[in-house]
Amino acid sequence: MTVVVVVVIVMEVVRLVVKVMAVMIVMVVVVVMMVVMMGKMVMVVVMMMVLVMVEMVKGI
Repeated sequence: MTVVVVVVIVMEVVRLVVKVMAVMIVMVVVVVMMVVMMGKMVMVVVMMMVLVMVEMVKGI
């Protein structure tokens, strides 16, 4: 009986740990994706700014 109880408890703990790990991994992935997206947006904005500056210089 005691062995079975221990096994069940261990299984539950493992399940919880796996769930927590999965959640952590998902969070990390989401954060990375968001950072990458923000980086792309910043790159696009910088490119636009550079293009505008070049056009203004050409205009002058």
